[in-house]
Amino acid sequence: MSVTAPPPGALVAVATGVVGAGWLSGAIANFSIIGMPTAQSIPQSTLEIWHGLFTRGMAAMPKVAGTVALAYAYAAYDAHSRGTSWKGYLSAAALVISIVPFTIVFMTPTNSTLLAAVSGQSVLSQATLSELIRKWSFLNITRSFLPLLGAATGFVTFLRN
Repeated sequence: MSVTAPPPGALVAVATGVVGAGWLSGAIANFSIIGMPTAQSIPQSTLEIWHGLFTRGMAAMPKVAGTVALAYAYAAYDAHSRGTSWKGYLSAAALVISIVPFTIVFMTPTNSTLLAAVSGQSVLSQATLSELIRKWSFLNITRSFLPLLGAATGFVTFLRN
């Protein structure tokens, strides 16, 4: 079987997948590495800062993940149609989009508690708020590794093809 070079559209899809997944990982990690320490340095505004970052992240990150996953899915389709390795691209797509179920399964309890405090439905002590922010930050940085693994998986698949 003759292996042909991927067409330009497939190369764009792979590049979009790898770069997009890497960007997504960094953007998510940034909330934990820079955003939350900054929020905690202003105790009277910690909850509001968290809410602002949460709202922006919730609005953008799943859309970016979906776009990146679609790019990888196209790369998988193209690789399969050319008879080259495609499962790595599909795995990369799954890793990237898995930030959504990770959030639902692991982060919903913490998010719900913080959102209830934002809306005034509950009041949190500063100690409880700090602990919740630390927990959220840990879960968030953990979540950031999913698209990073997606970037690595997509890149390795590209190199092997």
